[in-house]
Amino acid sequence: MSQISQLKSVLKFNINDYVEKEFVNLDNKEKTITINELEDKSDQFLKDLKKCAQHHLQPFGTPIGLNKEDIEKKKDFLKDTIFAADSSSPTQIVWHGKKHQDYYSIHITDLQNLILHTYLQDGREYLRCHALDKLILEMLLYYHVVATGETISEGISFSNMAVSHYFKGRSMVTALFKWCKEIAFMSILFGIPLLLSFNSYYNSNENFPIFFTLTSIWYLLFFPRYLLNKYIDMKEQSYKSHNYIAYNNLWLGCFFGATHLEYMKNTIQNLIASRNMIFESALKTFLDYLIKKYGKSF
Repeated sequence: MSQISQLKSVLKFNINDYVEKEFVNLDNKEKTITINELEDKSDQFLKDLKKCAQHHLQPFGTPIGLNKEDIEKKKDFLKDTIFAADSSSPTQIVWHGKKHQDYYSIHITDLQNLILHTYLQDGREYLRCHALDKLILEMLLYYHVVATGETISEGISFSNMAVSHYFKGRSMVTALFKWCKEIAFMSILFGIPLLLSFNSYYNSNENFPIFFTLTSIWYLLFFPRYLLNKYIDMKEQSYKSHNYIAYNNLWLGCFFGATHLEYMKNTIQNLIASRNMIFESALKTFLDYLIKKYGKSF
């Protein structure tokens, strides 16, 4: 049975139970009408949730370098699936890129609105079940870890983003390109003046003192600044990498046994306080709802 079929089956049971408890004064015909209406609403909710998870496959979605054939294949693969990623998915996406079957470009704004204004809204209790609770939590955590990984691999450089786009998001290839670009930049900026000075020295050129003086001034002016900028960049990269690891550890917390909700909430609070890490408001609200419903873990 597909993921969507399983969820529909669970929601159908929830709706019947909800109507029996909340609409005791209705006759059987009215109950049937109410059940059908709620089933239509639950089906629409699943469709909206799927759109949030698979925003990259929508006609207006974020372009990621997939051609039409790739998109159609992925649509067919995810036809009966809302969201399905395992513990190793973020790591695999690093190598395989955005063509990987577990890559989702989650529309976080739409997802937050759907959670806060539909799923957690009063009168929508029939939607809430263990399967959807776990699925939505995974989607929220997946967004944080994968979005951070994309920021690290693509950066803000147009050329880096272009390479990442061309190679379908493979951060290994993007990293190799960045190093090659850096080596070429250093060779031009510092290698050519040094080469000219050495060339004039070995050829006993009478202009060697001029070349040597200009090269020395050039190095004194720009080389320390270059090293300082590289140090700042590496420090920032290290900070982002540590953030990625923290997000990924929270993601791994959804697998390998019970999900420890209270520990996850405390970890998020500590990360916000100690590292100024950003977490979407819906995640914190949703964790509060889960803790209230299930306790420390589920």
